[in-house]
Amino acid sequence: MSYLFLALSVIALPIIYFLAQLSDTKITLTNEAISLDCQKKHYHINLSDITHIEVKSSEKFNGYIYIHSNVEHSIYITIRLKDLDDFLRTLYKHLLAIDHPEIHNEKLFSFYKIAIEVKFQHERLKKIIKYYVFYVLLNIFYILVLYRQQMNGLVINLLLGYLVISFVAYIFIELVFYSPKMHTMSLNQYHNVADETKASDLLFFVWMGISLIHLVLVYTLTIL
Repeated sequence: MSYLFLALSVIALPIIYFLAQLSDTKITLTNEAISLDCQKKHYHINLSDITHIEVKSSEKFNGYIYIHSNVEHSIYITIRLKDLDDFLRTLYKHLLAIDHPEIHNEKLFSFYKIAIEVKFQHERLKKIIKYYVFYVLLNIFYILVLYRQQMNGLVINLLLGYLVISFVAYIFIELVFYSPKMHTMSLNQYHNVADETKASDLLFFVWMGISLIHLVLVYTLTIL
């Protein structure tokens, strides 16, 4: 279990770095142009210079778009960009105003639905992670400070197992509820869409169940 947790941690490191890089990305959209600042580089494309928008998506947690223009550079935008659905709605509105051919790009509409689902994932993760981190910190405090007997390897492995099982449960629930095809809205509907799935509640109750089982096992090993 310890080796499995170590492997998952190594996998998570590049993901954390990638998300940190995304946090530095700033994109600005006006009636005339798109500006993107990423990793100390600046890109600027006039809307009238856009030739086409290339969409690549797997409909499972991944995807990106390339906004090509008749100037030298293109703009690359990943599905993980914050509030991408709002950006796409605004972009569509501006393209519609100039009657750009890309307003008929069906792949862009599908990508928009995926962006909405990814946004829901972020919201669900932020909602559950605060409880999760608080519980883990309490366990670490108990093991290192309050549990004054000789360090019990089973207790440490039990915590590692709890982390792995919680991670696997989260991924499984997200995969089950990941359904961008259920969204029927179009890009010309200029309003925010609410998450109507039960994934958020299910994540919380599954986490509560796993945590309760873990708590009982820790109590059994360290107190009884």
